[in-house]
Amino acid sequence: MTNSIRNRVDLILYQQGRFVPVNWLLKEGCLEYRDYQRWLAGDVEYLQNCLATPLRDIITDLHRVAEYAQLLRLRPEHIDYTSTAGNKLYCCRHADNEALLTTAYSPASERVQLDLFFDSSPACTANELITAMLAGQQRQMQILLERLRSVDAEKYQRFRKLLAVREELLNGFSEDAGEEIALLEQRLAPLAYELLGEFGDALLIPLWQKLSDKYAGRPFNPAAPKSHWSYTALQGLQWRAVITAVEREKEWRKQPLLLFRHAEACYKLRREAEGLTGWFRLLLFYPETAAKLISGTGNRLLHQEWRKFQELDPEMSVEFFPSWMLLKKPALAKTVAGFSTGTEGCAALQLIATLLSAPPGQVVEDTIKYRAALRKLHPALFDHYMATANGLLR
Repeated sequence: MTNSIRNRVDLILYQQGRFVPVNWLLKEGCLEYRDYQRWLAGDVEYLQNCLATPLRDIITDLHRVAEYAQLLRLRPEHIDYTSTAGNKLYCCRHADNEALLTTAYSPASERVQLDLFFDSSPACTANELITAMLAGQQRQMQILLERLRSVDAEKYQRFRKLLAVREELLNGFSEDAGEEIALLEQRLAPLAYELLGEFGDALLIPLWQKLSDKYAGRPFNPAAPKSHWSYTALQGLQWRAVITAVEREKEWRKQPLLLFRHAEACYKLRREAEGLTGWFRLLLFYPETAAKLISGTGNRLLHQEWRKFQELDPEMSVEFFPSWMLLKKPALAKTVAGFSTGTEGCAALQLIATLLSAPPGQVVEDTIKYRAALRKLHPALFDHYMATANGLLR
């Protein structure tokens, strides 16, 4: 079980209250939101037909999620999906895979509360209201709101506040992108996850996408980095739009946040070489920013190697992480062509790449020269290289 998967499970549990596999697929980029909507509309027979990641990899990860859920003593719950027309929906053709994709995990401490109150009038009314909200049934929403007011006045007020904030955003109350984004993030999102739980994203993602449409022509401003199409598209799971938004900026490679967003979108779209190139640029030229952002990456390879890198003794500065990573994963050498000059990290990376490209077991005059240069530049990194060259690095 990788730390990366554990971290993603923990984040979803913290944010949404329980882990739902289909929501996780959306967050990980394994499923596009528009395809998810087509499935909900009943236009796709099996959700697996829409997956961008091989099903076998998803199933392997979900087995790991199940193991972690057992370790945390989470309670498994089966989810029945139905289309907007009320027909049963299926995720997979194979029954075992279907079971994995339709099993959610919740903290076991909620069991007593659910057993006692799940069938109560306030809970049933709130659940019906959520269903009507997600289906866009305005008339039914008003009926259910009035019913909720009579049975649970406090929850009624929270739902009213949620709908009022949502209405503000839908009506485009402001031309200030920062103001609208703050409203969505700071006021609407906490309410959505509190009241809707795992269905919060179904309310929030369309709003993020609406903001993306609104801000599509605005240039990037480093003083207000969230007020840009690339940010709203990233929150709205619009991976291709993120790349388009970033690449429209003439000098986007000089903006670390744009580099980060571009790299993350590339990972979601399985353009991993591009994503890793972006991350190497971040680490080499903006090491302090990269160190703050790396915990937010969805790339498992980076997560795993970063954890090992931080445990090194003696420690290395962040800009040498790509060089050390190249020693562990020599196949990544193809990503380093654009980093020939600029920093000591770049110089180390090129030296490592050149040394690793030499025929195995052969030491020639140039090899001795490059080794001497690496030893002078960074003695600790040289020691790691020699351990690799001698077949000792594991």
